[in-house]
Amino acid sequence: MRLSVAISILLLLVSFAGQAQKRDRDFDIPSDRSLENLRRLPDDSTKVKIINYVGWDTAYYSLTLGLDYGYEALAVAKRINFRRGIMMAYNTIGATYGDMGKFDEALEAHMNGLRVAEEMNDSRRIGTSCMNISLVYNSMHDTTNSVKYLLRAVESYEKINYTIGLAVAYLNLGAQYYELNRLTEASATLRKSLAISNELNLPKTAAHAYGGIALILSDSGRAAEAHEYMNKAFAVMDTLNDPYEEAKVKSSAAAIFISEKNYPKAIELYHYALNVLRSIGVREEMVTIYKELSEVYEMAGKPDSALSSWRNYITLQDSLVNEDVLEHQRNLEAMYESEKKEQEIELLTRKGNVRQYFLLAIIACSVVVLFLVIMLYKRNQFRKQTNIETERRNSEIETINRNITDSINYASRIQEAVIPSINQLKNEFSDAFVLSRPKDIVSGDFWWCTKQNGAFFLAVADSTGHGVPGGFMSMLGSVFLFETINEKALTSPAMILDQLRTKIISALSKSGTNSNVKDGMDMVMCRFHSGNRKMDFACAMNPVWIVRNNSVIEFRPDKYPVGEYHGEMKNFNEQSVDLEVGDMVYLFSDGYADQFGGPAGKKMKYRALRDILLEVASLSCKEQREVLNKKFDVWKGNLEQVDDVIITGIRI
Repeated sequence: MRLSVAISILLLLVSFAGQAQKRDRDFDIPSDRSLENLRRLPDDSTKVKIINYVGWDTAYYSLTLGLDYGYEALAVAKRINFRRGIMMAYNTIGATYGDMGKFDEALEAHMNGLRVAEEMNDSRRIGTSCMNISLVYNSMHDTTNSVKYLLRAVESYEKINYTIGLAVAYLNLGAQYYELNRLTEASATLRKSLAISNELNLPKTAAHAYGGIALILSDSGRAAEAHEYMNKAFAVMDTLNDPYEEAKVKSSAAAIFISEKNYPKAIELYHYALNVLRSIGVREEMVTIYKELSEVYEMAGKPDSALSSWRNYITLQDSLVNEDVLEHQRNLEAMYESEKKEQEIELLTRKGNVRQYFLLAIIACSVVVLFLVIMLYKRNQFRKQTNIETERRNSEIETINRNITDSINYASRIQEAVIPSINQLKNEFSDAFVLSRPKDIVSGDFWWCTKQNGAFFLAVADSTGHGVPGGFMSMLGSVFLFETINEKALTSPAMILDQLRTKIISALSKSGTNSNVKDGMDMVMCRFHSGNRKMDFACAMNPVWIVRNNSVIEFRPDKYPVGEYHGEMKNFNEQSVDLEVGDMVYLFSDGYADQFGGPAGKKMKYRALRDILLEVASLSCKEQREVLNKKFDVWKGNLEQVDDVIITGIRI
């Protein structure tokens, strides 16, 4: 729940920067805002302010055009050495790059603006630049630097007692402290923001401060006070008539009702937030809410609604990754429908002409008869041509769809070629099996192994998403594992996961992947010593289970993935265990346990999976795989498979 809270509070930073510029406005905006006409104005400070303001305003509907105005304002300000204008232009450029998701460029622009503000010794604008730099670092998930620049903004505003800036700076600082689980500091800074906001009548800032304090009180077990503050947040939001801001506050408030097991109220708040976000098209935030809503429905004993929300979560998450492919297909279909409608209109027009000429036949029957013969012939030819064209269009669409399916099938064959042979496991251990059931043709769940310097390495991973996006992630993981172990010769499982996480984050940041989706993978990395009687391993999100003497020994994982993570980036922990002859070691993803099914249509969950593994552990690995596969089908029944599934078992 902390992520949604931090987002809802930190969104105020951008609007604060924009309002700061509007307060600097001491000029009239020309009615003709074209860049060429603005360039004809004489070079002075007013021209800089006008172009910069128009750039900020234009960026609301065209980021590229807004950036052009920002750079034009910067060029004029530099020509006349207008340092405050230079700083304002850098602020506009940085904010626009930030909205584009180009964080390196945004950071560079805001740093340049900060240097100019420092040269001017302007504490207020130093604080504004530091606030904007903090926002960029927050978008890059660098909490340490985000807090660093927020503290500097507070210091600059306190020097000049700039209370409006302090209200927003304290609010954002409280959100960051909450994200770091530093609840005492978070509460203190949010209360400072609240006091200033109430004194200066800043309702939006006050509402978010009330909401943040409410969540801290709820986390501390002070339910009555938490409700008191959240009701105050609701009351303030009611006065603003701003559904989007109200949706953010109510979405955050759902956490309080979940902790109190008041599931109907939490569900009501989530649905309110979804309706608002859907109406304005903010789909990234909807992904998180659908996932949380599925969990709440399950806790409330409503499996059908839980499954429906989970499907919405999976569908929306995949649509964000596959949007380009879907958009291309929609364009093809739209083009086909448009051409078909044009043909229908043309046919209707032709029919209308026939009626008109039929009336003229009353006057000249012989002419009409001749004309009708000609028209019937032409219409017949036209219909033939139309049918040929329609068939051609249908054939093109079928070919495109077939090519896409063939490409995915070919990708599946490539993925199968990259995945090791089961014989590599059977040659190394007494017995082994791998149960792999992709949700679609290609899978985001995969396993990988290699032998290096007398040690045997085995990894089982669950990539973000499934289908084509998941398949790409699995291929990326296999390549990086080969580079890390076979080429760089790393032997520590924990260090291998650390290195793999660095490679994945670097690769996806270069590709411009949306960080809100949190791309990466959950993985267990094992190293078996010579003789396979000792195993060192590191776990990212997924555990290791060992069945010995009809009981399960569980080794818990680190609660952060191999990839993007909004919390503190810690090194992975390494664990070791001495193995005994006859032990069954199981590595798996969450797909089997998360499958909906059974008489009530609920998730299977890990307790049921544990019971199944205890039941089959004494069988041969081939029989274990058959039983697991059959029980999965029986549990799933007629419901669709919700995720990729992989279970790997080895006998010592």
